[in-house]
Amino acid sequence: MAAENKTYRIGGLAITGTEAFLESFEPTFSAYLNQTVGEVYPGVGFIAVPLAFDDVWDAVSSASVDFLFLNPGSASCMESEFGVSAILSLRNFRQGNELNLFGGVVITAANRSDITEVAHLQDKVVEGVSVSGLGAFQLQWGLLQDQGFNLMADTEEVRFAYNQKKIVYDVINENVDVGFVRTDMVERMDAADLVPEWPLQALSHVPSDLAKEVVGALLLINETHEAAVSGGYSTWDVPLSYADLRR
Repeated sequence: MAAENKTYRIGGLAITGTEAFLESFEPTFSAYLNQTVGEVYPGVGFIAVPLAFDDVWDAVSSASVDFLFLNPGSASCMESEFGVSAILSLRNFRQGNELNLFGGVVITAANRSDITEVAHLQDKVVEGVSVSGLGAFQLQWGLLQDQGFNLMADTEEVRFAYNQKKIVYDVINENVDVGFVRTDMVERMDAADLVPEWPLQALSHVPSDLAKEVVGALLLINETHEAAVSGGYSTWDVPLSYADLRR
C-alpha cells in the first residue's frame, strides 16, 4: 500500500498539558518528519495532535489519528483492542543518562514527615493523573496492593488531575497529601517497578512504506539534535516488549 498525499496525524498523550506536549514534540513529529519524510513523499505532511486520556479511545476507533505516542499501558491496550503496532520505543535522556525504562513514584511535600511509609497513606488524600495513567497511577496502585494496602478503601479520597505538573503543584501547596507521578517528574519517595519507555505506534491503515520512512528518519536523531533536545530524549530505538503489561 503506497503512501497517500495527506497530512498524517500523530496523537500523543499530553500528560503535562497541551502546550507542554506541543513544545516538546512538535519539533519531532511535525517539523522534523515534514523535513525528512516529506522530502521522500512531497505530498505527505505530519502534525502533532495532543490527546487527553479520555480522547485516546475515540481517536483510534474513528481513525482520526494515524500514529500514537502513548504511555505503555495505554499503548498495550490499543494494541490488544485495535491491532495498533509499536514501530519504535523512545530512549529518554535525563541528567546525562540514556534511559529506556521508567517507573512511578509516590511524592509528598518536604515538610510531611508524617508520611514516610505505605501505612501512613491511611485516610490521606491521594492524587494521580488518571485511572489509565501508567507511571502516574497504575504502577503505584499495584505497588501498594502488593504491600497489602487497598488504595480505594484505605484512603480518604483518590483524585485525578489529568496533568502531572498539576499533581506536583497540588502536593507542594498541600492541596493533597500524596501525589503519584512518573519517575522523572521529581525526586522520589518510593518507586514502583520499571517498565519500557513510551512507544510510537502506527495504526493498521498506515502504509507500510511510509511507516518504514518514519522509523528510518527517527532512528537518525541523536541527543544533540534540536528535536531531541526539545523532547528531552536521546533517540528512538527498535520497539521494546510490552507483553508484561497485558498480564
